[in-house]
Amino acid sequence: MMSPDYLQPHMVVQAGQVSVAGRRPDNEDCIGMRLPEGLLQATKGYAMVLADGVSAAEGGQEAAHSVVTGFLSDYYSTPDTWSTVHSVRQVLLSLNSWLHGRSLNRHQSQLSYLTTLTATVIKARTAHIFHIGDCRLYLYRTGELLPLTRDHRVATRDGTQLTRAMGMDFSLDIDYRKLVLEAGDILLTTSDGLHDTVGDDLIARRCGEWVADPQALCDSLRADAEQGGSTDNISVQALLLSSLRDPTPEETWLRLSERAFPPLLEPGQCVDGFRIEAELHASERSQVYRVIEEDTGQRLVMKTPSPLYADDTDYIERFALEQWMGSRLQNQHVVRVLPQPEGARFLYYLTEYLQGPPLEKAIRLQAPFEVSEALRILEEMIRGLRAFHRRDMLHRDIKPANVLLTERGAVWVDFGSATARGVAELGSLAARELAQGTAVYSAPEVHAGEPASRTSEQFSLGVILYEMLTGRHPYGDTYAEQARRPDRLQYQPAARFNPLVPAWLDRVILRSVDPLPAARYPALGDWLHDLRNPRIAHDLPAASKRIDMPGDSLWLTLLIVSGLANLALLWLLWQS
Repeated sequence: MMSPDYLQPHMVVQAGQVSVAGRRPDNEDCIGMRLPEGLLQATKGYAMVLADGVSAAEGGQEAAHSVVTGFLSDYYSTPDTWSTVHSVRQVLLSLNSWLHGRSLNRHQSQLSYLTTLTATVIKARTAHIFHIGDCRLYLYRTGELLPLTRDHRVATRDGTQLTRAMGMDFSLDIDYRKLVLEAGDILLTTSDGLHDTVGDDLIARRCGEWVADPQALCDSLRADAEQGGSTDNISVQALLLSSLRDPTPEETWLRLSERAFPPLLEPGQCVDGFRIEAELHASERSQVYRVIEEDTGQRLVMKTPSPLYADDTDYIERFALEQWMGSRLQNQHVVRVLPQPEGARFLYYLTEYLQGPPLEKAIRLQAPFEVSEALRILEEMIRGLRAFHRRDMLHRDIKPANVLLTERGAVWVDFGSATARGVAELGSLAARELAQGTAVYSAPEVHAGEPASRTSEQFSLGVILYEMLTGRHPYGDTYAEQARRPDRLQYQPAARFNPLVPAWLDRVILRSVDPLPAARYPALGDWLHDLRNPRIAHDLPAASKRIDMPGDSLWLTLLIVSGLANLALLWLLWQS
């Protein structure tokens, strides 16, 4: 299986770090780095972490050690489809909750597990910086020292006091910024025991003197702090980007073209030990076959790239990452992507073989569905889609043709347009905003050129639910032409075409397909809650767009006629 490590820039790093107790009896600082290689470097990058346990807190030393070791362990265990920010924030929220809970369990009125933290993750060309407390991160570039963080402390009569730290509160307020790196950059993390004594001018001078040796730079700054009379623990880390360049087009092409395109296949032909039984689907961009693995007799599905794109680097990348992203999903409502056999010669990917009609066909032949059946199918689709969202992925082509109705329920079977934020950070084609989705199922904001989102995918699901219940589109046959003008869209109540649809369900559908993204449900879980609780859904507030109610014109006419009749009657009574 091809992984996205070929997208990683060619980077050569040198690192150095040192941490000493200084004049203190114990060292309450903790430092750590992790510089992986290969796929882990591409999907997670390098990490450098410094934590300074708060000396006034009883458990400061333990807090600093727990945060550094926990960060370096847990961050690299998060899904490789997650973005760096999402991964780090989840890790830090968990560590902060643990520290805060530890303090409350031990001392009901005193916080005893506090530490500062400055963490840097370098992924592709970007440094992601997370900071809380009074450690510091500097950038040394072309002879100039630039501070990248600010101290979270205030001056008091007795010295200084931290205003923010890990474990100080159940909620976590942490600074984040990102920086595009250049070859020759030095990232330098220091504790207050160093920078408060040495000062920025001397730090800058030492960076210039030891610009090619980060460990010598750290040792020199430690000695400066000791000689300057530092009374605190002393810690410093340095990461030098000796070389940094993007892969050349030729290098990318060689990596992507390691496996040959298979030819168009006929029943009876064999590819890497798989015998073709039948062609299930063919388009300009790919072919899908039902195959049998000859060694086991297992029936599978093989998707192959179209030979028309054999020299298209962007297409090959898209196809390879489709397989890689699909393999990250484990859910009964998402088709399983299987590994290729060892020594595979051709570019393709395999999935389990599932029997059942596409939802698109079922809608065409059976709509309107029973309300209970439509809601069951929708809930299964939501369960599958949430597997994408939990991995920081978007499907980006929500439509009935991509769902099979199988013995185990509704199952998503296509990842051709999917994207993952973790891959997007590498500059992958898979994250670039290509034509997204199918027009009649795409939300108005996607038609307007905005990127797909979880909210836009909710809109697509709402359209499918409406279609299952009515066989129609909630905004009529001209939706695709009018989608760029959401102010002209008018929802047609499902009950107009299917009187068995209850009013509360119409309101729930209306909110899910509201032309304004902010008016939809905040999350799929909130939508499911209303679908399962009709009493709550019945009290939904009015949506942002007027519902085109059936019989509006008729009722308006009757109201006018009734009013005129009443006026005539009053006039006759007055005359008499």
